[in-house]
Amino acid sequence: MDAFADVRFNSAVYSEGGLTEVINQAGGQLIATSTEGAGVRFYTYGGSSITNGGEITALQWWGVDMAGVASGAAQTVINRGVISGGTGALLGSSIVDEVTNQGVMDGDVSLGAGADIFDGRGGVVNGMVSGGEGDDTYIVDDASLALVENTGEGTDEVQSEVDWTLGDHFETLTLLGGADIDGIGNDLDNGITGNGGDNRLEGRAGEDGISGGAGDDMILGGANSDKLWGGEGDDVLRGGAGADRLRGDEGDDRLVGNRGAGRLFGGDGDDTLLGGTGADQLTGNDGADVFLFLRAAHSTNSAASDRITDFVQGEDLVDLSQLVQGQIVFLGAGGFTGSGQAELRAIDTGGDTRLRIDLDGDGNSDMRIDLTGVVDMTSADFLL
Repeated sequence: MDAFADVRFNSAVYSEGGLTEVINQAGGQLIATSTEGAGVRFYTYGGSSITNGGEITALQWWGVDMAGVASGAAQTVINRGVISGGTGALLGSSIVDEVTNQGVMDGDVSLGAGADIFDGRGGVVNGMVSGGEGDDTYIVDDASLALVENTGEGTDEVQSEVDWTLGDHFETLTLLGGADIDGIGNDLDNGITGNGGDNRLEGRAGEDGISGGAGDDMILGGANSDKLWGGEGDDVLRGGAGADRLRGDEGDDRLVGNRGAGRLFGGDGDDTLLGGTGADQLTGNDGADVFLFLRAAHSTNSAASDRITDFVQGEDLVDLSQLVQGQIVFLGAGGFTGSGQAELRAIDTGGDTRLRIDLDGDGNSDMRIDLTGVVDMTSADFLL
């Protein structure tokens, strides 16, 4: 059906056969007047499409009603005009609905069951958009758009060109384009992916997987055990609580494990690795890397000591310079003197090295750091 002028019926367009194509061009009006009449109603079989450049209106029901469709190919709606209804703008089917809104949808959009796709870029929805059951995808460029999912309604994704914080019951967030925008998760186990810009990505609670992509990103894991990837660019990764896994990948990255027994992998570039509290495993990989320790709790004498797995003499450094005021004296393998001066011992242990650090000069070790596959360390291997 191709409409240019007003069409007024109980339901302006009603189809039971499937594979129906409705084209309402600019200036055309499809108006339903009855209590349960839709501007366009599809029933029984899928595969139909609506392209609207004019106005589709139901005075007392849904502007577009596809709820009766239970089988067949996806339903497609492309709106460049106005779709409105007394109950809501669009009621989806129990199969896949693909809705593109570049115009105005005046009222709620309820997509129903199925793995639905709602692309709202360039359009306005005066109401809420809900996906219902199924793994739904929402593509957005307006941070004020209200998206709704409920418990047990699938694994749902928001793809955004603007700053976005995931609402309740959304699992996945992907940032689009190259703008410097932020992406924030919720309390679920989120998957968050940055774009080509400089992003701030934050997982909050849940066991999150966060990837920065291109750009110089700030990536924050939050509570629980998270996996963070920097990607391209000079990134900052902070793990938070839990046994986190941090990987800088390309660029000169700064990795901070914070609390918990983490694993930090610098990747390419000249990286700085700070394990934080807990028994951390630190791997610089390529580049001239710095292994940084800021206080005694970052590598204690107990099982919560850190291990550096790939230290390269003449390239990498262990930075202890901020542990005390003044300088730490390097003793080599010799014993502590108890002189009141902070001291560092480097003890070969059968192909590995164990560092012992006396911070207050009382002759007792306050910190332990283990290094795998390196011996005969000298003062040149440290910032003291």
